[in-house]
Amino acid sequence: TLSLDLTKAKIPPGEYHLAAKWDWSPFQVAGSVHVHNFGDLAVVKVTPDSADRLVEGSGPVSVELAGADFEFVKKLAIVKADNHDATAKNLSFTLSQREGNGEQRRLQTEVDTTALGPGSYLLMLTQSNGAIQDILITIHPPNPKIDNLPLRANLGETQQTITLHGTGLDRIEGITSKGAQWE
Repeated sequence: TLSLDLTKAKIPPGEYHLAAKWDWSPFQVAGSVHVHNFGDLAVVKVTPDSADRLVEGSGPVSVELAGADFEFVKKLAIVKADNHDATAKNLSFTLSQREGNGEQRRLQTEVDTTALGPGSYLLMLTQSNGAIQDILITIHPPNPKIDNLPLRANLGETQQTITLHGTGLDRIEGITSKGAQWE
């Protein structure tokens, strides 16, 4: 095996070939060495489907991150965004390909929303060089629940009032249905 410390070297990414001298005779080492940059984790986003599943009390939720090369991510943790004294909780994760297969464009983890209240959280991605990038996510409050379903309206009336009963109704931003206009 060969270990290279490139922390003090300014080597551009690319493919390199090794050469050496053995007993004062030069020779080429078979194969090549691929040098990669660390992924720019500042552009990482939670996929829209994953963001929609992050609802308080939903239990373990599959969360997918995309937008960068995750090849060198070695640790993932979650912490409440506005609580600077909180201890981050480590999360296990999987990459889109097996480790060692090059560029990794997707990272998947599981966030247990059972004990997480609604609000902003940070997913802390740590790369093998020690750099940490925080990704802001939101745990949404439980979806509104309407208890008096189905709603009933009288045919032929141009306008009528319908009262909703349930929980979280203050978070409803709009109602749509076929053949009716809601205000």
